[in-house]
Amino acid sequence: MLISENTPICLNCGRLATSGSILRLQPPDEDCLSILRSGVPPPEEEKPAIQERLKETELKLSTLDDEIARAKAVLYRLVVQKNNLEFYLKEQKSLLAPVRNLPDDVLEEIFILCSSGTGVDLLPQETDYPWSLSQVCHRWRAVALHLSQLWQKLVFDEQQFTNSGKRRIRFLSAALTRVDLCADRSRHQLLSVKIFESTMNKNASKNILVSLFGLSLRWERAVIGLTSTKSWDNNTSILRDCVGNLRYLTLDNFATAALSYDVFSNAPNLTHLGLIGDCKSFDRLKMPWSQLTHLVILMDVEAVAFLHFLRLMVNLEELSISSILEKGNQTPYPSLFRLPSLKLFSFSYTDYTAQYLLPFLQAPNLRELSLDLKDYIELAKLETVIERFIKQWNSSTLLIKMTLRGAIGPVAFEKLITAMPNIRYLDIKVHGYCQHDVFNILTKRRTQVLLPNLESLCIDNIFPRSIWELKSLVWSRVNPDADSISRSDKSVSRLRALRCHLVVDDDSRHFVEDLKILSDTLGLELDLEWTEP
Repeated sequence: MLISENTPICLNCGRLATSGSILRLQPPDEDCLSILRSGVPPPEEEKPAIQERLKETELKLSTLDDEIARAKAVLYRLVVQKNNLEFYLKEQKSLLAPVRNLPDDVLEEIFILCSSGTGVDLLPQETDYPWSLSQVCHRWRAVALHLSQLWQKLVFDEQQFTNSGKRRIRFLSAALTRVDLCADRSRHQLLSVKIFESTMNKNASKNILVSLFGLSLRWERAVIGLTSTKSWDNNTSILRDCVGNLRYLTLDNFATAALSYDVFSNAPNLTHLGLIGDCKSFDRLKMPWSQLTHLVILMDVEAVAFLHFLRLMVNLEELSISSILEKGNQTPYPSLFRLPSLKLFSFSYTDYTAQYLLPFLQAPNLRELSLDLKDYIELAKLETVIERFIKQWNSSTLLIKMTLRGAIGPVAFEKLITAMPNIRYLDIKVHGYCQHDVFNILTKRRTQVLLPNLESLCIDNIFPRSIWELKSLVWSRVNPDADSISRSDKSVSRLRALRCHLVVDDDSRHFVEDLKILSDTLGLELDLEWTEP
């Protein structure tokens, strides 16, 4: 039997209904319809019939409401039964879930990976690791509480709150409790702390800061960002002679903090220091300079004054400066200075740093050099600075990795790579007006091969006119029998990895496929990205 949308169905059982079980309405006659359409009141003799029809219709409507209520009750009961069965099915399937078979040590590694990026947020977050991991089941909670490493990286970032409402106060109260929990659950593990104070209502977070600074005897890593001199003085006095385990320290907002940083001067194990802020002088900063091995500067500082502090860092191994350095007005011109232990030097500089820092640095054991020239446009002056830098430098034969960024000119670039024959890893991302000339230096034929030990090349923004040269360079450095390599020089290393970004047009598109084939044929590790101009 065919069922259409007009086929009557019983609301109680869902079966086809008989004619007697369906409520039907008597259609109005023609006289009633004409009155409805006319807009005039009905005759007095018709009103009793209309009243009768109204009562009959209201009764039938009430009956339908009852039927609908019963149908909804049946539907609700079925939905509840369905949800219960689905939940039961899910629980039963979870009994066979592979995660139940994971050993505790594997589960511990997963937990550490989940919270390794951010650490333990003392203020409640959306993901809220690792707190959420300890609330899944009894076993997960036992593993999380037993894993002391999970609770040793504490992060208190009050700056994420932009208002001082009840929500902020509630979260700060939770953070104070979490400090004590982390201190207990991390047991005797050394701690890593990140503290960023807000400029709003400092009294609200006072107790949290006191608790965190009270754990300074267990600090191994600390990032401290306080917002005022008063805050620094009030919270850091406890640190004096209480940082015996501290090795890594970063001072954020350095300019607006205390008048004198001397609480870390007796830190016996401090080797890594980072300074972030807007301070031009180190005069008030008291540190165990001679024992530092790693220094990162993200701040404005007088270049010549900074050199005098560098002379104190005789054990410095890594130096990274990413700032605009300025020359002091009355500071004497520096003389040569040596950093005998320096192995990595990363530098972003402008005119002053080019003149007052690079030419006076001697690093005989340097292994890695990174220069970001930004928008430096005085190429002639830069070439002179680079030439003096190379002349005073005694580590050209030891350098194996170099990264170049910004507006380096072709002459300065050629001087650099000619003086450093043992470079194995070269990463270049220069500005467009220098890019083609710099690339031509790498690809042009010559009697003596530049960078004979090059094994890995990373270069950005190869335009269509240079893609053919790139292919020739790869072929010459990957194929040991290539004609472009001097037959008399058999010591040229084979290029093993190439990573570059190409700008291709219709005429040069096929070179991309050629490079892929070349990579597959000669075993070159290739990482290509390309866009259309």
